Amino acid sequence: MKKFILLFNLFLFAGILHAQVLPTLGSAGSFGVLSGDTINSTDTVRITGNAGATGTIDSKIIATTIYQGGGLVVTNALADLNTAKLFLTSQGGTNISGTLSGQSLNPGVYSISGNAFLNDTIILNGDT
Repeated sequence: MKKFILLFNLFLFAGILHAQVLPTLGSAGSFGVLSGDTINSTDTVRITGNAGATGTIDSKIIATTIYQGGGLVVTNALADLNTAKLFLTSQGGTNISGTLSGQSLNPGVYSISGNAFLNDTIILNGDT
């Protein structure tokens, strides 16, 4: 689940990091977190935007609107997210390690193969 959220956030940051072309997120753009499975949390988490999952969403997740158990809204958002992912993949990018903690990334397009781990700080450099 953490991998999915991280990848979703990296896709969002791709535009901020001066990607070649900003992807269209479609209906996925209103989600702060979106999963093709369940979303669990051991602590209360406040999400900016909607939270959606094909499975269940933990009661500790607080969002604008919570969509769980699939349904058309989540299915369409996941399809739009997949379209954006394929679009970004077609642009290529610099491969980076799945361990993101301690990395300092300059503007650009990055790709991660396999699992991604963030247990500490990652620095995203860019214009303010």
